[in-house]
Amino acid sequence: MLELIQKKIIIFLKLILKKYIRNILIKNLDIQINTNREYLFPLLLFLNKHYNIKCKQLLDIIVVDKINKLNRFSIHYNLLSLSYNTRIRIKIQTSELLKVNSICQLFSSANWYEREVWDMFGILFINHPDLRRLLTDYNFTGHPLKKDFPLSGFFEIFYNSIEKCIKYEKVELSQEYRFFTFKQIK
Repeated sequence: MLELIQKKIIIFLKLILKKYIRNILIKNLDIQINTNREYLFPLLLFLNKHYNIKCKQLLDIIVVDKINKLNRFSIHYNLLSLSYNTRIRIKIQTSELLKVNSICQLFSSANWYEREVWDMFGILFINHPDLRRLLTDYNFTGHPLKKDFPLSGFFEIFYNSIEKCIKYEKVELSQEYRFFTFKQIK
């Protein structure tokens, strides 16, 4: 029964949204739609508001970092339609230099998800109401889930019991491979 509903949804989406969809398939019992970064907001708006889809819940936003590609980040938006018992995954490709449209206007849960993605990966979301660090310190430099982030970091944070305060000091390690250079593959 679920497969029949998914096939009908895929046929419907291919007819209505062929401009916005690069590829659509069923993967692990989910509908996966690959689209371009600039079509993300109109596609999600349609999936959220249209009567035949009704994806009212954004479950999460997942980022995959493939460091050797030109558009190194793959962002997955996982949606749920309770009316049709269907999960839809929207997938876009971007780089650290390109900005992605915020979807906070459509899904309130996107606020924290997008802040987490920005904090951990450095992907900037335009039109976000409150894009600031969520998981790291405000003085933190870099984005720790990027593949090229150094494992040891640049600063050490510790509590100084003599001065009774938190101290930041530079980490001094002589590491030959601290900074990486990667060849990009298109």
